[in-house]
Amino acid sequence: MPKQVLPVATRLPRDVEVFCRENELRSALTDFIRLVGESLPVVGRPRVRIQQDQESEACWIVVDATVKGPASKALAAYRALVTRTVLSIPEAARSRIRLSVEVD
Repeated sequence: MPKQVLPVATRLPRDVEVFCRENELRSALTDFIRLVGESLPVVGRPRVRIQQDQESEACWIVVDATVKGPASKALAAYRALVTRTVLSIPEAARSRIRLSVEVD
């Protein structure tokens, strides 16, 4: 599977920028987006947004990515991404950054 280096937006949505600044997540988010591009066959550029749990009011960053199928290869690549993420992104940051994948 070819590795793709995704350009990290210099301008994230304002709410994401604020959340990153308040939680010291910008570096971890940049690294995570890079890992996504290196690990998954991403189509286009991922979308980055804030999501809030309505019951607990907890917030986190969601990186939405569309990847090329078939689903079995995308799942294998996702599993490799999880391993790379655990090894390179601090646990505190991992708990605040999530990935949503849609297989195209």
